[in-house]
Amino acid sequence: MPRFIEAFWNRGFLCFQRHAEVARFEGIALADIRETSSHFRNTYLAALKLVRDHDPLRFARVQRHIQWIFNCHLPLVMAEYDAGTRTCRVNFEEPPNEADLQLWIGFGACTLIHETTHAIVHAHGIRYVPELRARIERVCVTEENRFVAKLAHAQPELAAKLHREFNESEWHEVWKASRWQVFAASVGPC
Repeated sequence: MPRFIEAFWNRGFLCFQRHAEVARFEGIALADIRETSSHFRNTYLAALKLVRDHDPLRFARVQRHIQWIFNCHLPLVMAEYDAGTRTCRVNFEEPPNEADLQLWIGFGACTLIHETTHAIVHAHGIRYVPELRARIERVCVTEENRFVAKLAHAQPELAAKLHREFNESEWHEVWKASRWQVFAASVGPC
């Protein structure tokens, strides 16, 4: 895509996000276009606080690379990073019950660490190409687990639930999807 079209697209998207803004936390804006969950705002505010309080280094990285957390419909994935707008897009799902709220906050914190790692990789000029994508996802999961290890000092039970081993097969469906499949998933059944 030509740069001027991409810049125009990004400006429009940022304007769209500004109209959906629901909160701010230390320079990071939260926007919710879906408005399907009463928990999105509070969950991600708490997730940002969790990262800040337990891993200041990674929180500084989040602040440096993510300007927006945007709740929107995403086909095939739960989150993605857009470098053009410095946006972490999430497909927020309502917690199954109030007892799982703390776990959802932990998942949100791990998502932010994961997507910030994508931002850092992108900032170093490393493209998300088929030859590198498994290695990139492994690094992102490793960073999540480094955050979880720091969290374990204060909240060992939550940390035990959040730790995950890298499993490349989690991404195969997304990697194999054609542009048509991604489009069809985004518009849903007719």
